Amino acid sequence: ELPGRLSVMLGSDAATFMIEAVRITRSDFDVDERLRAPLHALLQALKGNPAAMMVAAAQIATGPALDVVLRLLAAHRPTPTRPTALDDDALSAALAWALSQLKGNELKMLATASLFHGGFDLAGASAVWTGLDHTGHPSGVITDSAISPQAVEALQSLRQRLLISAYEPSEQPGSRRFKLTRSARRFARERLLEHPGADAARHAHASHYLSLAARIVAECDGPESANALRNLRVELPNITAVLHRSLRVDPPTHGSAIRALAAAAALWPYADVAGRYADFGELTERALAHGRGALALTLPDDSATLTTRETARRWAVVAVAASRAFMRRAGPDLGRARALLDEGRIVAVAAESDPAIGLVAAASGEYMLAVGDAAGAAPFLELAAASLAGSGESLVARVGQALVARQLRRLETAEALLVEIVGDKSSAQHETALAIAHFAHGALRVDLDQLEPAGHSLRMALATFERLGDGTRSARVMLELGRLAAAADDVKGAKGLIRDAAEQLRRVGRDDLIVGFRGLFED
Repeated sequence: ELPGRLSVMLGSDAATFMIEAVRITRSDFDVDERLRAPLHALLQALKGNPAAMMVAAAQIATGPALDVVLRLLAAHRPTPTRPTALDDDALSAALAWALSQLKGNELKMLATASLFHGGFDLAGASAVWTGLDHTGHPSGVITDSAISPQAVEALQSLRQRLLISAYEPSEQPGSRRFKLTRSARRFARERLLEHPGADAARHAHASHYLSLAARIVAECDGPESANALRNLRVELPNITAVLHRSLRVDPPTHGSAIRALAAAAALWPYADVAGRYADFGELTERALAHGRGALALTLPDDSATLTTRETARRWAVVAVAASRAFMRRAGPDLGRARALLDEGRIVAVAAESDPAIGLVAAASGEYMLAVGDAAGAAPFLELAAASLAGSGESLVARVGQALVARQLRRLETAEALLVEIVGDKSSAQHETALAIAHFAHGALRVDLDQLEPAGHSLRMALATFERLGDGTRSARVMLELGRLAAAADDVKGAKGLIRDAAEQLRRVGRDDLIVGFRGLFED
């Protein structure tokens, strides 16, 4: 935290502050007799503004101290066209001078950094850096071996000038990310607009983050899903920026549709865990509308058949995610969910994509369960389990089959299905889906009065959901543990669990899920 203002007398806090700031990057810095008077005048010109002094200190540390101080001082003196220079904002003046000293690769890195949202790493910076040269990495993702040394050098130079800062995200301990300082962002965006490679850089940014997102999302269906979700949270601002930039393309193109749909699909694992269903549903409906426009433009063209099928496949995948968001949000909108599923089914069949058809079937089964038609859900879930074999979605569809059996009061069948799922070694490869299976198994065991094994299953599910950061599912498991405690005549424990779960559901905006347990709490 920087103080608001410092005394500007030489030998005061301001002078000490400035000297220590220079020594951050130039440890041998000291004030000799020749520097005393100019530095005193500069401190007065900067009016004790610590942020302005930090910017000035970064410049002093990079060159001959006296020369830099004199040039900084000259930048603050009144001129015929700027007679009130000493009354200007000190930080703006210091920053303007610092930016005026940038050359070549420093300006290029400043333009590069302006494209990022919420920070970036070296790989991202290098991807956009190459884009500004109208080139790009073939795969879209920059590996450590492909990081440009010139980009690293320019980034380090801007860090020394305090125009870019470094930080360690809490989700990725030990890693380093960078971001433009707020005061430098406007100037950086202007440099990007002036750069002839700006469009290529935007494409490089989109290519890098969509390729990276696809890898992360694939890992969300694996044994390292908790780590993958943390990585996804870090990259969300850049992925969302790609989505919004794609949606601004008018009329929609095949490329903009692919980018919008890919970005929307990448947001789903986070939205599902974080319970951000309302936001996700509205945003993905815009991406789907954009995709419809692209399909309409390209379907008549026989040469576009293969790429159109790929667009259709992506569109169906996003339609499924959006339908689930409308089913799972507070105040479910089952009408919109049904419309999306119907359209997704048509597009998936047209695309001749078995995985997309399987996803539509899985979501259709979820829909039928939501409207209370367990018998109607069964064929959809059977198709999904077969079409998506080997994936986490297949595992969840099999859990859905057990839920159908439970709703139809075929409890032994449900128990056998769930025992088979949790006992299958391959299930451990799908962390989230396995936790859903443990949750369903624990709830069923409460029904069967198998209280001790029910507690074991539910606690395993709770541990996974808490590790994933899934507040909604964690709270639902806690409510089920409350039901278990009530069944064991532990009234105090049941009340505590239900209170804690209700409080967590309120925090994530899911008060509607509390209603079903209100009668149990009152009993």
